[in-house]
Amino acid sequence: MAAEVLNKVSVDGFAAFRSISSLQTSPNGQALCAVVHQPDLEKNKNVSDLWIYTRECGFRRLTTSCSDRQPRWLSDTEVVFISGRSQAETPDQETQKRPMTELFKIDIRGGEAQRVMEIPFEVSSFEPLPDHQWLVEFTYHPEWHHLTESSDILEKMEEKAAVQIIDEIPFWQNGTGFTNKTRTALGIYNPEKEAMEMLTDQLSNVEDWVYDADRRRIVLIQSQFKSKQVIFNSLALCDLSDRSLKDISHRDDFLYEICGISPEGSILFYGTDTAKYGINENGDFYSFDPSEGTVNRLTEGFNGSFGNSVGTDIRMGSKGNPRPLFHEGQWIFVTTMGSEAPLVALALDGSLTRLTPETSAAACYEFAVFEDVLTVVALVDQKPQELYALKEKGPDGTLELAPLTELNKDVAESQYVSMPEIFITTAKDGTELTGWIMKPYNFEPLRRYTGILNIHGGPKAVYGPFYYHEMQYWASEGFAVIFMNPRGSDGRGNDFADIRGQYGNVDYEDLMCFVDAVVEQHTWIDNNRLGVTGGSYGGFMTNWIIGHTDRFKAAASQRSISNWISKFGTTDIGYYFVKDQIGADPWSNYEKLWDQSPLKYADKAVTPTLFIHSDEDFRCWTAEVFQMFTALKYHGVQSRLCLFHGENHELSRSGKPKNRVRRLKEITDWMRKYL
Repeated sequence: MAAEVLNKVSVDGFAAFRSISSLQTSPNGQALCAVVHQPDLEKNKNVSDLWIYTRECGFRRLTTSCSDRQPRWLSDTEVVFISGRSQAETPDQETQKRPMTELFKIDIRGGEAQRVMEIPFEVSSFEPLPDHQWLVEFTYHPEWHHLTESSDILEKMEEKAAVQIIDEIPFWQNGTGFTNKTRTALGIYNPEKEAMEMLTDQLSNVEDWVYDADRRRIVLIQSQFKSKQVIFNSLALCDLSDRSLKDISHRDDFLYEICGISPEGSILFYGTDTAKYGINENGDFYSFDPSEGTVNRLTEGFNGSFGNSVGTDIRMGSKGNPRPLFHEGQWIFVTTMGSEAPLVALALDGSLTRLTPETSAAACYEFAVFEDVLTVVALVDQKPQELYALKEKGPDGTLELAPLTELNKDVAESQYVSMPEIFITTAKDGTELTGWIMKPYNFEPLRRYTGILNIHGGPKAVYGPFYYHEMQYWASEGFAVIFMNPRGSDGRGNDFADIRGQYGNVDYEDLMCFVDAVVEQHTWIDNNRLGVTGGSYGGFMTNWIIGHTDRFKAAASQRSISNWISKFGTTDIGYYFVKDQIGADPWSNYEKLWDQSPLKYADKAVTPTLFIHSDEDFRCWTAEVFQMFTALKYHGVQSRLCLFHGENHELSRSGKPKNRVRRLKEITDWMRKYL
C-alpha cells in the first residue's frame, strides 16, 4: 500500500486553524462555553463565535455571527455575550462611530440569540450581578463620559480627532492609539436607569480584577497616575454592598501582576518589588487574609514566571495568563518552565506540584473545571490547540491530557509537519543552550540546504517544540529552520533572563555560538547560505547582527528597535522599559544607549535586509524602522521596507489575514532571492 502523501504547508495555512479561548463553566458544572477564533481570508478579518461542550453532544457551535465574544452564564442553560452582529447586519455610520457595546443572550438548548441591551461604553469584560445590574470593565473617556446624547458624544469625538491634547505619558498604546486621560475602569451599569456608577476613580487604570463566589466583593489591581504612569501599582478590595474601595496593598513599591480570591475569602496575589532583576523579575505568590489584615508569603524564591510565554502564531483570543483558580484546596495556575508552559498546583503551605504530565510537552493557555475535572486549552507537542481533560491515567495517580475536542485534527493530519529536533550545546562560559532544528520537506541527507535562524521576541519569552506556522512553512519550502532560547529568555529563572545592560552582548554570543555548533554538527546546512529574522526583540537582534557580522546572506527585521534613544521617547513602554533594561536614559548616560543601539553599527552592515513594520505599532514605533532603513540605504546596502497600514505590533499573530499572508510571503521571497 502506497504511503500517504501529505500536503506541504501553504503560506496561508494558518487560516485553517481554530483557537479556543474564554472558557466558562455553567453553574451546574455540566457544560463549558468557549469562544472559537479563526482567521477568515475571504472576509479578511478574524472571526469568533461561541461553542458549547457537553459530554452528551461534544463540542458544537452555538452562534454563527462571526463577531461574538466574552460569554457569561446567566443560568445552567442560558449564556449572555458581547456581539457585534447588529453592526455587521445593519451598519449604521453614527452607531459605529460612538462608543457602544451590545449584549445578547442565547439558550444552549436551541433558538436564536436575543438582544439584551446596549451599553453606551466600550466594554471589555462584564459579569451579571444578582440585582439585575452588571459589573462592567469599560473604557473611560473623560471628554464624553457624562454625556448621554449620541450627537453630543460624536461632536466631542470629532473635536478630539481634530486636535489631540497630550499631558501625560504614556500617551498612546499599541493596538489602541492615543490614550491620554483614557482609563480602563470598573463600574456598575443599571440598564433600567441607563446609568453607569463608577467604582474606580477617573485617574485609576484597572489592570486585573476578580469577584468572590457571592459576587459581593471584588479584588482588583490598579494604577493611579496623573502625569506619568509608574510601574508600581496597588491592590484594592471593593465591597459592592456600599461601593467602598479599600487599599489593601502590603507595600507601596510593589508590582502586583495577578490576583485571585478563594471561596472562603482568602486573597491570592503574585508580584515582585523588582529590586534585584528589574521589571522582568519573577515574583512570588502571597496570601492575604482580609479579616486579619495579614499577608503570608506562600513561595520563597519561586523563580518562575506567571503565565505562558511560549511563542506560536496559531493562537488567538487568549494571552496565556489566566487568573489562578482555587480547586480542591489548591491554587491552579500556568507557569513557563523550560521551553513549555505546564499547569501547576500551589498548596496553601507553599508546595508546588506539576499537574500536566512530563511525558508530553504542553503549552497551556486557559483552564476551567468541568464535571469536577480540570480542563485545559493547550498546544501539545506539534498538535494545534485543543481542549483537554486532565485525568488520572492509572491507579498510581499519574495524570494524562485526554483530548476532548478534535477541532484541528483534520487539518493537522493532512499536512506535512517537520518535527523539531532538540539541539543542546554550551556557551563560551559553559552555560547550557537549548534550541531546535527543523529539517526541510523531503529531506535528503546528501543535499545541502539553506537555513533560516528565527529569533523570538521579548526578550523574556521562549520557543518550544510546538507548532509554529511560519517555521513549518519555511520547512515545507525547502529551508532548514534553526531556533533557540538565548539568555534573556523565560523559563530558566531570573539569572538566565536578566540581560539588563547587556542587550547585544551575551545574547548575541549565545545565538552565534548556537549557530556555530549546529552547522558544525549538521553539515547538510550550508553555512554560506544562512538567513536571519525575528520580530520585536528578535527584530532588535536582527538589526544588531547585521552590524556585527556578515555571516548571514539575508535578513528580515520585523517590528524592530534600532535606537534606544528614540525608543525611550516615542513608544508606549519606552520611558520605563529602556531605563530598566538598558540601564540608562538619554540624560544619565546617552553614550550607553547609543552603544547598545543597532543604528550605531549600521555603517558596518552589508547584509541585504528586508524590514517589516506596521504604522500603528506604538510598541516599536515607525521611527525605529525608518532610521535603520535610511541608514542602510545611505550606506548602499540592499534593503526594502514593507510598511503595513492599519496594523500594529501583533501583525504576525492577529493581523488581518491577507496582511499576514503578505508579510510571510515578503520574508520568504527575500530569503529565496538572496540565499
